[in-house]
Amino acid sequence: MVGMMLKQLLYSTVVLTAITATPLVEVKWELGYEEGARATFVYHEVLHTALVALGLTALAMSPYLAIRARWRSAFAKMTYLAAVAPWAYVCCSKFAFAYKIQLRAISYISNDDHWHNLVFGFVSYCAIFCLAMEQILHWSLLYHLVTVLSKDWRTHFIIFL
Repeated sequence: MVGMMLKQLLYSTVVLTAITATPLVEVKWELGYEEGARATFVYHEVLHTALVALGLTALAMSPYLAIRARWRSAFAKMTYLAAVAPWAYVCCSKFAFAYKIQLRAISYISNDDHWHNLVFGFVSYCAIFCLAMEQILHWSLLYHLVTVLSKDWRTHFIIFL
């Protein structure tokens, strides 16, 4: 069980780091016979971003400890979902910001070879965001089911999923 939790912690941290590591984008204009633009992406402070992602992931996964300890409260559902909210907010807001940056960079590029690479990177970024949304829905559903079901065999079955 601990190994599975560590794998999920690592997976969620990597996904959030990939989404929140917003690049510094430079668009260089080439004037002359063939006018065109070239975009370069530089990622700064990836380690800092990864540490913040690790902290937010640990917060989002903290209800697992309460579930295993059989902690029950009248506000358990609200507490569990509030633990996921910062991770979801950072993920969605950073995705929207980077989405806008990447679309602008693609619109300024006229070189066919470089343009296809940017579109491939953009599609990959959207796929990573889909993985993040799956993780948010997984946590939300798990925490919702644990607080809805009574304490019987179904609760024990869901805990070990």
